[in-house]
Parts: sequence; C-alpha cells; structure tokens
Amino acid sequence: MGEKRVNLPSFMHDRRFIIACIIIFSILIRILYKNAGLWHFDSYADVKTVEDILTTGTMQYSYAYGAPGMVVTVFLFYYLHHLFTGVMTAEPAYFFVTFITAALGCALLYLIAERLTKNRFISVASALFFSVTPIFLSATTYPKTHALSIFYALLGGYLMMLASEKESWKLLAISGLFFGLNIAIRPDGVLYIIPFLLIYINPRIKNRKLMINRSRFSLINIAAFIVPMAGIWFLLFFPRIIEWGGLSAFFERLNPTTETRGGWMGVISDNTLPALKAMTFSVTWIGWAAIAGGLYYFQKKKRYFELGIMILWFSMFFFLFGNLAVMHARFLLPALIPLMILMAAGCSLVYKRNDLIGYLLVIVIIGSMIYAIHPVLSYRHEHSGTKDFAMFVAQNTPGNAVIMTNDIGFFIRYYGNRDIVFHPRTGDIKEINEFIIELMDYIKQGRPVYATGEGFGIDPGKLVQNAIVANFEIIPVGEQTTEWYGDSTLKLMLYKEQLFRLKPKTQEQMQENMTEVPDEKQST
Repeated sequence: MGEKRVNLPSFMHDRRFIIACIIIFSILIRILYKNAGLWHFDSYADVKTVEDILTTGTMQYSYAYGAPGMVVTVFLFYYLHHLFTGVMTAEPAYFFVTFITAALGCALLYLIAERLTKNRFISVASALFFSVTPIFLSATTYPKTHALSIFYALLGGYLMMLASEKESWKLLAISGLFFGLNIAIRPDGVLYIIPFLLIYINPRIKNRKLMINRSRFSLINIAAFIVPMAGIWFLLFFPRIIEWGGLSAFFERLNPTTETRGGWMGVISDNTLPALKAMTFSVTWIGWAAIAGGLYYFQKKKRYFELGIMILWFSMFFFLFGNLAVMHARFLLPALIPLMILMAAGCSLVYKRNDLIGYLLVIVIIGSMIYAIHPVLSYRHEHSGTKDFAMFVAQNTPGNAVIMTNDIGFFIRYYGNRDIVFHPRTGDIKEINEFIIELMDYIKQGRPVYATGEGFGIDPGKLVQNAIVANFEIIPVGEQTTEWYGDSTLKLMLYKEQLFRLKPKTQEQMQENMTEVPDEKQST
C-alpha cells in the first residue's frame, strides 16, 4: 500500500504551533480533572513548608529529603500571588506550578523525541501519550513534586542535547543548573543524567572500534556542567547541612533504607509483577503492542544507539523503583518516558502506510488511557477525601476542640482549623498516663476532646486504647467517606472514617480504672 497523506494547513506544521497545542491540551485536561483539594500528605507538607517561608522569613524544608528545589520554585509563585492578592495559602500556586510544568514537560518530550527520531509524527504522539498516560495524568492533577522534577530533568536533558549539537559549554552549564534543581527535588533525579550524557558524548563504533569525541570531556565542559549542578544543590541544602552538622551527618540522615519507600530488593522481587501491572494499566495492552512495533521500527532503521538509550532509560528506572520495598505506581513515572517514544514509533509504522489509520490509532490509544483512569480522576475532581473529612470534623466540633488523630489530622488542622494531638506510640505506660492527663487538662480548660478512628492506630498492645476506655466514654459523632493516599495513583482507596467525642467518666470510675505506672521491680 502506498503512502497517503492528509493535506494539513501549513501553520499546523509549525513547531511553535505544535508546542502550543501540546501545552494547551496538557493544561486543559489537568484543569478538567483537577483534584478538589490537597488529599495527599506529601502535598500538604509541601504547601505548609512553602507557607512557612513567608511567615518565618527563613528557608524551610519539606518532609524527609526536603525538596528545596520544589520549595523555592513554588515559593516564587506563591510570593507573587501573595503580593498581588494578599492570599496566605500556597495551595493555588502549587496547583499552578504542577499543571504548567506537567504541560511544559510534555512539550520538552516532543523536542527531545524530535531530535532522537527526526520524525515529527513520533515526536507529537510521544508528547500526547505522555500527557495522558494514567500514572502521569493522575500524579499531576494535584500538587506533587513529580511534574516539576520531570520538567527540570527534561529541560536539563534537552539543553545537554543542544550543547552537544552546538558544542556550547554555556548551554552545558545551564543544563547542569536544571539537573541540579531536579536533584534538589528528588535525589533519584541524578539517574536522568545517564541517558542524556550518553547522547551528549555520542559514542559510535567504526571499524570495530569505539569512537568518542574527546573534546566533549574537556576540563571546561566538565566544570561547566558539574559546578552549576553541584553548586545549586549545595546552595539550596546549605542551611540544612549546617543545621544537621555537616555533609557527613546530612548524608547519614538521608539513608534510603530508613525512609518510607524502604530499600531496594534486587532486580527481581515480589514487587516486580505489581510494578509491571501498574505499567500495563498506564500503557494499556494496545500500547504494549505499539511499543513492540517501536522496537521493530528502530531496529529496521538501524538506530541501535537510540534504541539502546531508551532500553537503558526504561530499565534503570523500572528495575530500581519497581523493586523498592514499598512500591507506588507514581514512582515509575520516569520509566514511562522512553516507552512513550517507542509507542509513538510503533504507531508511525501504521501512519506510514495510511496516515488516517495512523491518526486513528493514536486517538484510540489516547482514548483508552483516559478511559482507564477517568473513574478515579472524576471522583477526585468532586471529592478530596482527606479535605472532605476535615470539613466534616469542622462542622461537627466547636472551634476550640482538640482532635486526637493520626495522619489525617494534618488535613484537619489545615482545612478544619482544629488543634490536633497524637497519642504515644511507644507503649510506655508513663507516657500514656501523661497523655491521659493532657486530655483531661484540655477538658478542664473548656476544650472538648474528640478522636478519629485512625487516632487509635499504631498502639502496641492497645495500651492507649485501654487507657482511654478506662477514663472516657467514647461517644460516636458520625462518619465520613475519606481516602487513603498511599498507593492510590491508579485506584480509589475509599473508606469510612469515624469521629468520636471523649467524655470523662465519673471521678469514681476514673480512680478505679486509671492505669497505674508499674514500679521498677514490676517493669523488670
């Protein structure tokens, strides 16, 4: 069958028009599915950190790694928003940054794919596929570091590709700056450097010899890249490095085996199959077929170097993040990027034979991706589980109430404007008794005490629960649907969370039931 082409208007071939369309499409679909609020703890922690910079006038760090690259970027937009409107919440600024950088990241993928494949159809399809692939779309419809991290990584990579073409150390320096910003958001961002570095040095085999342009390794080029990258990272982390007692202590506290994702379990683990299932949900089965076609496309074109880059890129990120002790689908985002290019390349085989069918195939894949994630995103567009529960608490408790709770308490404090407390988690009897006294003191001050269902969690031996039962009447107030934000990128994790009021028992009952501190002999 001969090639067929639809005669498109000339302006539709203009790169600026194409990039504008990719950006507008990516922003609009995220607005369409915009989450109803901050429903993920990470988002709350990031927003609160940004707000604290304005109130304290000092540099602040988010939870765990700190992500100062994100903190500073979002703060710039929050500060501008604050200057013009007086707003005191960074939530809109973080939404804005997420949507804009997600869209710009897709545009950058178009530019990168264009340079890798020299094929506009593949480049456009790659960007559109990435924009709507369920993991990326889901993780960028609420404020989170993923969109900003990918934007900085791809911008750094694209500038490195330009530096290679133009042999410019200045572009290399700017590339290093953006890679440094990315690493200051997510430490695994350093892995993005590997595929782009290979593209930069452009090794070739000629007459069975490996040929490398050694000028790419000149001292000025090495310094131009490393100094800005390391410099911006060090500058952003400097206050924390000083606070924690130097670089050695800083890296010691960032031991990845102690953080929530846990350590790496090897190339193949119990999480490999769940990770592959998450990828399949996001890529779709028809997408995998197109990816297989993409492998054939690069082999047929004898573009072995570019194919090797994409296989390496996918393998690094998939086998690392897909085998963490705690694996969440959103961790796999970087591994999706090369798959989108391969998927688009597979579609181009059909496009070359019949452009209308090629366009239709792209539309079908995009539609299947959106269809797969639509139920999750449409629900979250109307309901933010943690925010909804926080507002439920606010509506059913007086303004001076104290809420005993757990993770959901951060949202109760942020959206519900209620004070929260956490019970001791050590199982120490003395600490538990002191906590009971603390709750009693609140009530004596005229501040009613409430508890959420999860507020009784993480309680070794149920010692806290027993102490509360012994000293308080637990009166049900009601329940509200909320959502667990853990591994929920691709699925709804809805559950009913309860709210109780803790009413002190009579003095006689308290004296009879108060848990006593055991003496030393009993303790031993």
